[in-house]
Amino acid sequence: MSWTHYLPDPRHADRSGAAGGSAADRESIVLAFVCLAYVATTQGFGDPSRAVAWLGLGAVLLAFVGARATWPGWGLVTLGLAFGIAGRPFAVANHHFVLTWASLAMVLSLSAPDGERVGLVRHNVRWLLVAIMGFATLHKFISGPFMDGSFLAFGISAGAFAEPLVGYCARCAAAIAQNEAALGAFRATVPEAGASITLVDPIGNLSLVARAFGASIIFVEAAMFAGFLLAPRSRWTHLLVLAFAVVLGVIRQELTFISVVAALGYLSCPSGHLWLRRAYLVAAVVFSGLSVY
Repeated sequence: MSWTHYLPDPRHADRSGAAGGSAADRESIVLAFVCLAYVATTQGFGDPSRAVAWLGLGAVLLAFVGARATWPGWGLVTLGLAFGIAGRPFAVANHHFVLTWASLAMVLSLSAPDGERVGLVRHNVRWLLVAIMGFATLHKFISGPFMDGSFLAFGISAGAFAEPLVGYCARCAAAIAQNEAALGAFRATVPEAGASITLVDPIGNLSLVARAFGASIIFVEAAMFAGFLLAPRSRWTHLLVLAFAVVLGVIRQELTFISVVAALGYLSCPSGHLWLRRAYLVAAVVFSGLSVY
């Protein structure tokens, strides 16, 4: 990430002619919504690092209303998020790290000269998405429990996947409820070496379904990686991201992460794709609201 004008690829420059800094400043409001969702859904409000993030968000919002540069506010947001991660690095979710890097990208982009801001926002966010999806794909490939389906099979049995759908299958819901009760009782006992429990399969051919499910996840994430790497302006790339956000909202309730992905998609989407940008904006705000709710 950089604000140097040599880095953005001119082949992917915005053809709409909207190169003014005010457009990038307006776009930054989307990430403010997402950061608000993050702060509101993270435990507690007494953490000093969270107070710094709130202060930064306030500065972003005030600067947005006053049509001034928002990068100092994003600097405070970045510091607040980074301090929060440093205090509990092994207990934070993926979206904490993504938001931190995204906020840093906003600082670098919006501190550039006016004529370069819009291009740099899209350039930096595009490469952030390449890194996210590339790492996600690689990590799954080298993870044995994911590749053999055991991780997903456990998640399905424990009710961690497809939560909105299980209610339409009484037998599945009953099996998951039984598994949740068994897991709760197991976790409440004193740990013993080699102790284990047996869970009930909520669906038939669970192992096969889990492996197919895992393969589809890898395929979609690899496709998004390739899309932002090779064709960041393509409508198909952005349609895939929107579809990913919606389907993930049904499969797994990682609402803040979904709103982050939607916001990054919005910030990376060329101005010419007006209806896609509106869809991204709606998705970012809706999923942010759901995560707070």
